[in-house]
Amino acid sequence: MVFPFGKELLAQTDTNYIESNYRKIVPRGIWTFKTQDISFTTKTSDSTFLKANFGTGNQFQLGGAISYKWINLGYSFSLSPDNSKRNMDFRFSTAYRPLQVQFNLSYLQNLDYTLSYGKNGEAYDTIITQREKEINIITSKLKVDYVFNYRKYSYSAGFTPVSRQLKSAGSFIASGAISNDRISLDRLSELTKPAFDSMNGFTNLIVNGFDLGGGYGYNWVINKHWTLSFIEIPQLGFNFMRATSASPDKYFFTAGFVNHFKAGFIYTNKRFFSGLAAYNLVTTSKVKTSNYSNVYNSVVVYFGWVLDTKKNWF
Repeated sequence: MVFPFGKELLAQTDTNYIESNYRKIVPRGIWTFKTQDISFTTKTSDSTFLKANFGTGNQFQLGGAISYKWINLGYSFSLSPDNSKRNMDFRFSTAYRPLQVQFNLSYLQNLDYTLSYGKNGEAYDTIITQREKEINIITSKLKVDYVFNYRKYSYSAGFTPVSRQLKSAGSFIASGAISNDRISLDRLSELTKPAFDSMNGFTNLIVNGFDLGGGYGYNWVINKHWTLSFIEIPQLGFNFMRATSASPDKYFFTAGFVNHFKAGFIYTNKRFFSGLAAYNLVTTSKVKTSNYSNVYNSVVVYFGWVLDTKKNWF
């Protein structure tokens, strides 16, 4: 289940480039597809690997939202309850002038566990596949972006109807984030826990991360109806980890890589709009002898209307 909230206060922007819908009522319908996969890959020889993967499976949601000024409220219900039951995904975003703030919190208990075996250059062969419903994986991240050309470039114009890009523009973006991941696998089933523990050397993991990087975003206004957008922000991750099994280990430091990518297009015709937005977040690092990765993907299709006054609304 997703509870989207957001706000954007566009101040001192160039009205020749950006049109704000901040003081307008904007109702919209939303369809969402998303997946999340957390994996640990261990090298067993010079050419062979074992991969343990925890995945939500494909999740589909249908819902709606309405925004006015800084208020943006929405609700979605699941179309795939078997994959989303006991899993929570909360996302919040807000903005003021050049600053873009995003926060997400995921609480996962109901996941597909897959243990597979592979060789260099070959596809992995599945050894075990099973649904695990008693584990706990909590991931949280607070990300702040600084948009240098915020007066002419709208960070969100290609992904939400909060503002509209009138002329093509782009901007360099500086980005920083802090995160905390807690993975508790003590309650893995008897079939899967011994193999995971012996392969990775732990059943619990705490990751405290600090990410720093920068990228670029661009809104291409094709004509008065169509706008294409992309944002690419790579980051270097600095992680302090503690992996535990029977007895806790000390924290250790490791470096990793994080990449944020967003792409979208939006169609507008007077008050009506419709669009598609895709988001990919990849986090990679190393835990003891295992390569750790956390991959989140989502696709959102939306449509709605921009209503100027209460008269239009009624």
